[in-house]
Amino acid sequence: MMNRRYFKGSQTTINITNGSSLDRNFSESNSNVDKAHNNIDELFNRILHPDHRKNAIIEICKCIKSDKNNSSNVGYFIFGRPGISAALLCETFEHYPYDKRVPVSSTSFEIIRSIIGIFQEVIMHGEHRYDLFNSGLLTYLLPYFNVNGQAFDVEHLHAGLLGLYATMSSKFTLDDMEAFFSFSYGHPPHSDNFNETNNEEGITNRNDIIDCFSLEDLLTHTLYALLQGAGQASKHMALMLLSRLLKLKQQRARLYTNHGLFNQVIWNLTHIMRYISHRMTPEFQAESMREIRLSNRGEQTIFTQTKRLLQFTIECFEQLIIDPVLCHKSTSFLPVELRSNHFVELFLQDEGVRGWLETI
Repeated sequence: MMNRRYFKGSQTTINITNGSSLDRNFSESNSNVDKAHNNIDELFNRILHPDHRKNAIIEICKCIKSDKNNSSNVGYFIFGRPGISAALLCETFEHYPYDKRVPVSSTSFEIIRSIIGIFQEVIMHGEHRYDLFNSGLLTYLLPYFNVNGQAFDVEHLHAGLLGLYATMSSKFTLDDMEAFFSFSYGHPPHSDNFNETNNEEGITNRNDIIDCFSLEDLLTHTLYALLQGAGQASKHMALMLLSRLLKLKQQRARLYTNHGLFNQVIWNLTHIMRYISHRMTPEFQAESMREIRLSNRGEQTIFTQTKRLLQFTIECFEQLIIDPVLCHKSTSFLPVELRSNHFVELFLQDEGVRGWLETI
């Protein structure tokens, strides 16, 4: 039977049929959500079992990417259940690059990239963001900047790490970031959850973990990525992260007395300036546009992408210049490109670029 309902004050008529396709679609949609929830629920249960953990972590990351409805629940599964965070910590330690001469297996790369992807979703969905931050799990991924393996695997892992820490730096306050570095430098894992799981699984290389962990330095790895990162995405994320790191008093204070580190910052930023200039040459743009057309990708123009790189680079120099201790030294080392109208002309008198340079 057909029910007809009228809304007063409107000429709209809506026909509602009992058992309509709308109801069926709604039920099917809810059913699919429930199935996805139950699936990821089961995968998190499997993380607690060492024999199934690796595959479960990879599958969880795939579930998150294929269905964003799962993303908001990930933090709850990790921090709302006992043992999950400790199990992820143990899996992180299991693949540590203790000996840089020994290549890491492709399976290990996939597992660590999956853990990075899971943590990325927790940070993006704010409900359990601070649970992840306070757990210290983010600090224990730093040694993976030192991995040795196939160039493709290493590049993608580094891009994932840079993306994770860049996202973290954009979602947490500067005070939070200062606390993160206070926690991360030279502090080995010491939680009760780790000790219990550690003993259960027979992990005995705690001293190796401490040695590997205490050598890490996110600032140095970020600077290295500016020179070595082959991909545009890696350079973009490294610059974004560096501009955020240089806003931290603790990080800038390291440059007061560490002249080698200061010179490295200036050198790498100057290198990026040259890279940006090269990207804006007609020859480079013509070649890049051919690649974009062939691959059917690249909604953003080269102009927009490169302008974004320039913005982050100038922000980095700006953080050095506004520091009262580094100001004189920084202005003395400013690249010639920032002392002239080079980039204004290169970017076709763009007002945004002109404004950034005037600020400097």
